[in-house]
Amino acid sequence: MKHLALVFLCLTVLTGLRAEEAKADSIRQYTLRVIKVVAERPGQSIGSLTLKPLQKGIDDSPMNLREALEHVPGISATTGTKDESNLRIRGFRKNEVKILIDGRPLTGSYFGNVDLNNIALSGIKEAIIIKGPGSAVYGSGTMGGVVNLITRAPTNQDWLTLGLSAKRNNNNSIELTGSHSFENWDFLVYGSRDNSEGAVLSDDFEPTAYENGGVRNNSRKQGYSFQSRWGATIAGFHQLGLNLGLNYIPRKEIASSIYEAKYRLYEDWARAQGSLSYSYELAPNTSLDALLYFDEARDHYFEYNDSAYQIMNVDSQMQSRLWGFNPKLRWQMSPKTLLNFGYRAETTSSSRKDNGNYQDWTSHHTTQHQGFVQLEYLHDELRFNASLGLVMASSDLNTNLRSYLEPALGIIWQTEQAGEFSIALGRNIAFPTMRQLFSFEHGNPDLRAQTALKTELGHKIPMRVLNRDLALGSSFFYNSTHGLIDEYQGVYQNLDQVESWGTEISLLVKATNWLEFDFNYNWLDHLGKNGYHLTESPEHSAELFARLDLPWRMKLSLNGFYQGNRLSEDSSFNLRELEAYWVYNLQVQRTWEKFRIYAGLENIMDRNYASEWGYPGAGRNFNLGLELKI
Repeated sequence: MKHLALVFLCLTVLTGLRAEEAKADSIRQYTLRVIKVVAERPGQSIGSLTLKPLQKGIDDSPMNLREALEHVPGISATTGTKDESNLRIRGFRKNEVKILIDGRPLTGSYFGNVDLNNIALSGIKEAIIIKGPGSAVYGSGTMGGVVNLITRAPTNQDWLTLGLSAKRNNNNSIELTGSHSFENWDFLVYGSRDNSEGAVLSDDFEPTAYENGGVRNNSRKQGYSFQSRWGATIAGFHQLGLNLGLNYIPRKEIASSIYEAKYRLYEDWARAQGSLSYSYELAPNTSLDALLYFDEARDHYFEYNDSAYQIMNVDSQMQSRLWGFNPKLRWQMSPKTLLNFGYRAETTSSSRKDNGNYQDWTSHHTTQHQGFVQLEYLHDELRFNASLGLVMASSDLNTNLRSYLEPALGIIWQTEQAGEFSIALGRNIAFPTMRQLFSFEHGNPDLRAQTALKTELGHKIPMRVLNRDLALGSSFFYNSTHGLIDEYQGVYQNLDQVESWGTEISLLVKATNWLEFDFNYNWLDHLGKNGYHLTESPEHSAELFARLDLPWRMKLSLNGFYQGNRLSEDSSFNLRELEAYWVYNLQVQRTWEKFRIYAGLENIMDRNYASEWGYPGAGRNFNLGLELKI
């Protein structure tokens, strides 16, 4: 708490400086024909948000969504034991975070995890990340936060876009997009292929009995992505939209811990999704939106006892499906009052078959019903946002409806001299995963949802110091989480409790018209019941960007990312402490009217560091890429 007091004192002194007139942040709205996505300010989203551009080559060149979120402040995005992404927001675990694309949720499958390693960046413009209390309009299951991926909208200027990128050791991607916007309709079709021959480890990596260094063992994969979208406006008041997509990986080898010998792979990994949307302007101040969506994930998992993949030990197949229906009504009651209310129904099913306890296909399902209402009210310098969700859930093994309330309140006070102050508080939940409910070995169909009381204080202010433009932001948060699910005496139970708190500070300095600096610092601490610890979440983390405009329309960025000491579990669930590290990247790009080229160096110092216990990060790397629009 001494650290928190010191930080608060420094911020109080800084924000007491004379400020210029506060720059009002307007609501950013992306209209993708029938898909309307609002990137809210803290008032609309209840908790604070982060907008993360996902275009390759700006500050880095990620190959998948996990890499794109890896260094976002307050987020830990690592790779786990089955090469799946482990996303944590302010210490919350991956199965407690809700992932959406244009507001449509993705199924977390049997283990409750959306694998960001297998989501290509093709067609995704940016990510909206809500870390604090979540609004009920996002649905239930937002206890750990929300990541809403925003896709690119067709324009009336381009017809075809070609993107090529490459990294060390034949890691490359190619993507082709055809899209155009007409007067009353638009379309978008794109496909991509991503190839990975495995990351090259640092030269300082010390070989073990199971990992000899160089190219990371058993880490090859090749994936394909296809997405399409069509939207039309009919008679000026009706909008229709259709989205279809497929991600497919025919074979994917899985890297094991460098301290054990395991030979594993996926075959026929796939995710398919679709949605049908409708919007109708009932009146100048009232609109009705309805969304019917579907999301399916499947995989075929193998374990072998030899590196030639001949002696099979485990043969397991998984299939998960999510069906949902989400109608909502938006009523602008007055220029200062907006009311949103609606209903969301979702059914999730999972099927499993393996050569162990599931010799035949075994299926289970859960059903959730949620009614929600959200009110936004503006009064002079104050903005109020309140939402309330009522969720009822059942399963095929427990038909008794369990009900949960999810209230949330956000208040923003904006002044010209002192900037913007915000306070948000709410109660969010996370439902048990299909594995926790139904697994033969440890399942418990009577599990309750996990709950978190979340509070957040924020402040943003633009300033001018020494004739330089600055933008300072800070947030303080406290979360009290109850009923966390863990295994006890061979059965999953609602056992653990944890309190977590911390601060996030951001400072943007516009030194000149051609040079700016962006600094972010995060501090996270916690106290767990019965020795419970937050894993893969450092107490201290930071990032520093320096962006420079060069002659001939070139842009250069140099960034450094710091991860402090953190705890990580090994395969026997023992806690290990990982060392802190800095990683530095350099990126440069040049843009013409229809053409962009970029290049960069990653992990410039070739730092040898651990992502999780037994899983080393990539060594020095390069990236090259181009984008051509026609």
